[in-house]
Amino acid sequence: MNATRRDFVPAFAVLALLAAAFPSSCATRRPAEAAPRAESAQRGGGDASALPDLEPASLLSNAIAKAPAVTVEAYPDADEVSLFEWEETRYGTNGTYTTTWTSLSKILTQRGLEGNRTLSFSNNDFYGSTTVLVARVHSPDGTARDVDLGANLAEAVDTGSLASNIHDPNDKTFTLAFPELAVGDAVEVSMRRVAKRPRCEGVYADYLTFESDHPILFQGVRITGPASMPLRSRAFRDAGPVKVDHAAHTNETFGTITEVWTAGETPRYFAEPDMPPAYDCTARLLLSTAPDWESLSRWYAKLCAPHLAATNAAMADKVASILRDVVAQDRAESRTELIHRMYSVRPEAAERILPDGSDWKEFLAARGVAWPEGSSIRFLPSLGKFVVKNTVENLGKIERLFGQFDLFPFNPAWATTPGSYQITSRSAMPDSADESHAESAENAELPSRDAPTARPPESTVVQSSREAVLANGFGWAYT
Repeated sequence: MNATRRDFVPAFAVLALLAAAFPSSCATRRPAEAAPRAESAQRGGGDASALPDLEPASLLSNAIAKAPAVTVEAYPDADEVSLFEWEETRYGTNGTYTTTWTSLSKILTQRGLEGNRTLSFSNNDFYGSTTVLVARVHSPDGTARDVDLGANLAEAVDTGSLASNIHDPNDKTFTLAFPELAVGDAVEVSMRRVAKRPRCEGVYADYLTFESDHPILFQGVRITGPASMPLRSRAFRDAGPVKVDHAAHTNETFGTITEVWTAGETPRYFAEPDMPPAYDCTARLLLSTAPDWESLSRWYAKLCAPHLAATNAAMADKVASILRDVVAQDRAESRTELIHRMYSVRPEAAERILPDGSDWKEFLAARGVAWPEGSSIRFLPSLGKFVVKNTVENLGKIERLFGQFDLFPFNPAWATTPGSYQITSRSAMPDSADESHAESAENAELPSRDAPTARPPESTVVQSSREAVLANGFGWAYT
């Protein structure tokens, strides 16, 4: 038994079809060389022998009888072993369904014990209900005791969506406790999910996982639906070592189709660092009765239409007014906020402008750059960097002046018109808008630099406008 049972609200058809279209793989499995067996589909007219003879109650009894042989010596890499898992679903033409899920897991270690003291699951009352049918503990001595659901099953409103400013009182979480559990016990759980509203109108869809962080000795899934609405999409993704058998049968008398998937002796997967959720990248079965993507698109368009139609001119004007206020506030704040930026420059060009090491702040202030309280500029010749802290408006002025002074390293791709300089290159942009980077460079211990950076070859130097340079008080320009 997993410590957390997946929701009994299956993902709707979009998720099933999307997941079926894009395979993924991200878990380490043992043994790695195990290969999946190809699905075998058997279809018959009215011959029930096309389906395997599977009786869940009998299979569960056999699993209970085999429990004593399941030991930590036989499964040294496992904290628990799933002896039996069975899922039975019947769906209707409107997409509603009833699912019964039964499992039996044996606890092998203390860690497995801690993970099985409670079972958590969730439900949304708007879409349906989830009921615990059986909660039972089988002891190694052959005795069994039922868990008192009234005393050990707790219900609460799920508050997980409050961070997104969403509160749905229909979202419920349930916690089932197993008191006096011990290593060597086997935990039996049976639950029923009744879906009274499908997530997608007129569509049944589900995903079912076939791997876990512990071995699974037997797993079976049986799904029955109307012959008029069969499963249109079936995909078994990332099979890995899982060996799945599949069979199907059409009962012409009752007008139903039943499909069965079974797997046995499935080894555990070993989670990898930063691995996505296991149900997204381990063996899983994806099912849907949706005929195609277009039908899902039409359903979603129909779902959204009344909400879009409810938008009127007054609502649009109100939103526009709010946005104007927000934009105006952002612009006002941006005019006063001080931002760190770092610029790469040609050191020899900067040294020609202020060879005596004069104050760059004073030099740029004389050319229209304001320096409000807290602003600063520092030239790091050994790194070929300017570290500047100023407002966005003043940073723009500094960038334009640096361009006119021909301080930025040259890239031939920037020169579009001979004799002109365009501030459209990445060199005219800061190295990083990250204040931490700029501050680190500003406070860095500077290495010595004996030789200035060599001037770029004549063939690669863009011609600056001599008039612009002279207008800014300089008598030099590359030609």
